Parts: sequence; structure tokens; C-alpha cells
Amino acid sequence: MKRITAILLTVLMILGLAACGAKQESPEPASEGGGAAHSELRETLEAARQPMEEPEPEEDVSVEEPKGEAEGPEEEAEPEEEAEPAEEPKPAEEPKPAEEPKPEEEAEPEEESELVFGEVSGNTYENRSLGLGVTLDESWTFATKEEILELNGLAADALDSESMREVLENSANLMDMYAVSEDGLLNISISIEDLGVLYGAVLDEEGYMNFAIETLETMLADMTMVTDYSYEQGTIELAGAERAAVRIHEVIYDMLDLYQTEVLVKAGRYMAVITLSSYGEDLAEDLAGYFYALD
Repeated sequence: MKRITAILLTVLMILGLAACGAKQESPEPASEGGGAAHSELRETLEAARQPMEEPEPEEDVSVEEPKGEAEGPEEEAEPEEEAEPAEEPKPAEEPKPAEEPKPEEEAEPEEESELVFGEVSGNTYENRSLGLGVTLDESWTFATKEEILELNGLAADALDSESMREVLENSANLMDMYAVSEDGLLNISISIEDLGVLYGAVLDEEGYMNFAIETLETMLADMTMVTDYSYEQGTIELAGAERAAVRIHEVIYDMLDLYQTEVLVKAGRYMAVITLSSYGEDLAEDLAGYFYALD
């Protein structure tokens, strides 16, 4: 707007000067040159009357900044997000100590079976604890209870089973049955030993036999009437089962041969030793044939 006002003032000044000049000069017809000047002035005035166009803005000749650079004030770079701290490595799990092998469970002692001593009726002996019986013919004689007590060195008041068990706990063994043939050359006996809780749990017939064999030779060597002996460990069939046994041959005073076969039968914590004896010849199998198993 200020530029337009300046132009109008300039034009007015020119017109004023032109009017003053025209009054001083004589009124002669204008020359071609003066007409041309007057014509130019008129054109100038006409141009001034027309609304003046605003000059087009000059093109911005500013040097383009290289692309990629942000216009205006550079934005502050956003701070990089702090990297999350790396997880600390978990400590390696300590290997669990190997479980110590459990000690082998000790064999539980067998249930203590009630010891019942055998009973003789006529020519038959049966023992429920051992699960067997024996029947002999008329040529055989069974020892009475009183005689059994005497053989065991016990008083007559120890006839009942409870008293016998109490004695057995404090004795090596007790004889439960004794039978002898009429001619005295054959005899059968049954003795019972209390093995106790420990040995009763771990010893079977064969184990007991191996243990007893160690002392057998010493025992035979100490018998003055035995001038010679031999023994053999094996088995024999008795009451329908194969049983651990040891066969012994003894020479008495260099004159008489005695054959004994000791057979083992275990019942709970008790071990029964059945002795089959014959003079002159070995009749162990025949004597074992008299036995049978109880149902």
C-alpha cells in the first residue's frame, strides 16, 4: 500500500510541473516531439488511474537444503529407550545329591509259631507244630511222658507244653519223642531246639546243617567208645518231602557198626532233629518210610 501512495504522489508532482511549464510557454502548436511527450504523459496518467497490480512475489531463490534434513529447528532426538537389562542368567541348579541307596531291609523274623509238643496215641506219634507223624508196628515201644522228662533231666511237673517251652528257652534242645524196636537194634528219636529270634529268622535246614557240620567231627573225635567214624552230607525223603540230612557211620570199640541219619525239619524259630539209628546195617530209608505229613 505504501508503494502505491508513493507512485500517486510522484504523478501529481509531474502534473504540477507540467502545468507550470505550459503557462510560461507560448501557445504554439505542439511539435511532434512535444506531442509525443504529452502523449507519453497521458498514457502514464491513464496507467495510474487503473488499479495497479501487485507485483508477483519474487521467487524464493534460497538454496534448497539437502533433502533428508528436517526443516525448522531440528527436533531433539528422542532419547533411545533404555535397553531392558538383560536377565541375569539363572544360577545352574545344583545337581541333587544322589539318593543314598536305602539299606536293604532286614528280613523280618518269621511269625513265631506256637510250639506244640507231640502226642503219642497207641503206636502213633503226631506233632502239629512240625506237621508230621509216624506210625510203628507192635514191635516198637514209645517212651512215656515221664520217661521223656527223665531223658531230658526234667522234673515230673514240667509235663505241659508251656513249661516245656520255658525249659527249652534255656536248654540246647529237648527230646520230644523216643521209640525203640523190640530187639533194641533200631531206634527213632525227635529232639527240638529253640533257635531264638535271630537264627530262627535267617537259618533254614541247609544253613543249620552247614553250621552243625563244623562241630560234628570234634564231637565224634571226643567220644572214646567211637574208634572210627565217617559222615556225608546230603538229603533223604521223609514225610513226602526231600529233607536236608547227614549220614554218620560210627564204629563202636572196633566191634559194632552204628548207622545214624539226622534229618532236619524247621518250624518257625524251632528246628527239629529226627535221628534214625540202626545197628549192623544202614536202614535209614526204611525208618524214614514210617513218617507221613499231616494235613
